[in-house]
Amino acid sequence: TTLSFSFCQSYAPTSGRLYIREIRLTGLATPTVIDSFDVGNWESNGQGNSYWTTAPNSQLTPTIVPGDAAKKRGSALQLDYNIGAGGYAIWHSNLNTISLPADAILTAWVKGGAQNVQPRFYLTDGAKRAGVTVADYVTLLDSWQLLQIPASAFAAQGVNLANQSGFEVVFEYSTVSGVFWVDNI
Repeated sequence: TTLSFSFCQSYAPTSGRLYIREIRLTGLATPTVIDSFDVGNWESNGQGNSYWTTAPNSQLTPTIVPGDAAKKRGSALQLDYNIGAGGYAIWHSNLNTISLPADAILTAWVKGGAQNVQPRFYLTDGAKRAGVTVADYVTLLDSWQLLQIPASAFAAQGVNLANQSGFEVVFEYSTVSGVFWVDNI
């Protein structure tokens, strides 16, 4: 990106100083909100689409609870999980097809203290899923932490950033139980 100032064919003096108090860039990309959970609606997410869960040989109980990560009022998603032998649990949010730029960042607020199984975030393009472990990007505490994952972490696994159709929180690869919270995805 280049910003330049040109002064030509002016009646002003040929030398001097220019003082700039503020520069604003407008028309920048607006973040795509998957969900903030503040409406408390289990029928649709922040994009007007549905959620679904699956937990073969396991249990997953999603609950919208009071206590927003970034505001005084609002809600967050609490996921209580119990993973049985050979099982897993998925909380999935259907998305309007999103085209992510290569430098996009997936952000969310998370908490959960020491997890017996590390939650994973997945993006799906309908044909392929790509996942990352939350602990690779933030240390989970009992207080809210801002999680930032570059989209390139998903693209490196072959998912098509230009055709994102789903977001998932997944608990897998262990036989355990726990609680994990997520907000403002």
